[in-house]
Amino acid sequence: MTQVPFQEKDPKTNENFRNIYYQVDALDSNISEIETSLANIQGSAGFKNRIINPSFSINQRSTTTATDDAYHLDRWYALTQTSTVTVAQQTEQENGQLTNLRMTQPGASAQRIGVAQIVESINSIDLRGVAVTLSARIRCSASQAIRYAILESTITADTVTSDVVSSWTSTDFTAGNFFISSITVANTGSTTPTAATWTSVSLTATLTSNVKNLLVFFWSEDTLAQNETLDIGSVQLEIGSTATPFATRDYES
Repeated sequence: MTQVPFQEKDPKTNENFRNIYYQVDALDSNISEIETSLANIQGSAGFKNRIINPSFSINQRSTTTATDDAYHLDRWYALTQTSTVTVAQQTEQENGQLTNLRMTQPGASAQRIGVAQIVESINSIDLRGVAVTLSARIRCSASQAIRYAILESTITADTVTSDVVSSWTSTDFTAGNFFISSITVANTGSTTPTAATWTSVSLTATLTSNVKNLLVFFWSEDTLAQNETLDIGSVQLEIGSTATPFATRDYES
């Protein structure tokens, strides 16, 4: 069959172009849907969560006692007021949470205790000027206020002062008071859970344009007596002003 040559203003030619246009438009829509699906898959795999070892499932050091500003379960380090803290990986403490961190205050003298993680620069810099939300599950053997914070290091990428507490007894949770002066406090929050009861917490902050690294920090606002415990699990730091369902990472991620 001989192909009809292109004729300018030919109705058949115009119809063909219209068909091609709508096919391209439909293809563009399909690509958009695929991209959304991939984003959702990525999110469900845990890449939306900037925290590493967010469920405390990895404990390669097998640490049982941590001093102030010392690492224990992978990527997490202790911050304590006066002495050591006992750390343990717990399992199946509630439905939907396979593992969590338990910190026990072992000393005869009461003290404040906490746990923190530094988020690497490669997972922080793209969040400049963005709203982020920190969420977690917490439990304390005593009904007392548990505080949490989103902090920024703005000096040198991946060179961070990890001991961010200047004065444990300060009730002014700003830089130069409770916190060291070289840290930027994006936001802090506080929740008083019922004793020995798992409770959800969340905190939102809009980050500055100078972020080099982020830190997340959970601690007891008042002192814990000997053998009192603080449990943390399902920690998530994500883009947006609302906490979404917890997403962990595969071991390979």
